[in-house]
Amino acid sequence: MARWAGVDPHDRLEVHGTVRRFRSDMLHFSNSSVEHYVLKIPYFCDLHLRHQLATGQKWNLPAVLVRFAWRFVRAYLIKRGFMDGYPGFFLAASTAYAALARHSMLFEHERNPSRRRLAMRLDEIHGVAHPDAGKTDEAQKSPERLQSEGVQKDQQRGN
Repeated sequence: MARWAGVDPHDRLEVHGTVRRFRSDMLHFSNSSVEHYVLKIPYFCDLHLRHQLATGQKWNLPAVLVRFAWRFVRAYLIKRGFMDGYPGFFLAASTAYAALARHSMLFEHERNPSRRRLAMRLDEIHGVAHPDAGKTDEAQKSPERLQSEGVQKDQQRGN
């Protein structure tokens, strides 16, 4: 008997019973090309943003910088990506970039109303309740509406 567990994208199979090991390596080629790898980054950024929002995380510059650097060091030095030449460097650099992008989404979400609206639309598509759903504050307004209101306020002040 087995069942899926874990949190997307880190799902795992929990097996209740005997588990045996493969006799050889199981090769896992999850990216067919550089383009495929790069195009997956925004999807995983959105998944990570939803996780960060659900767990109440706040953006933190030192933590982001440490994660970014750690991802590169781990992939290039600890996992010996340097032994693979340019492909190893590319994987280390792009892994670090993906970590930076994931955590930058939270930065953007906290400071940019249009990003907050996008996150809510993605949650509606995936059937997840967004923490800001139902609020009518400035963060829920479209960038166009915010700009329009700003122009109107400037005109009222005579600017």
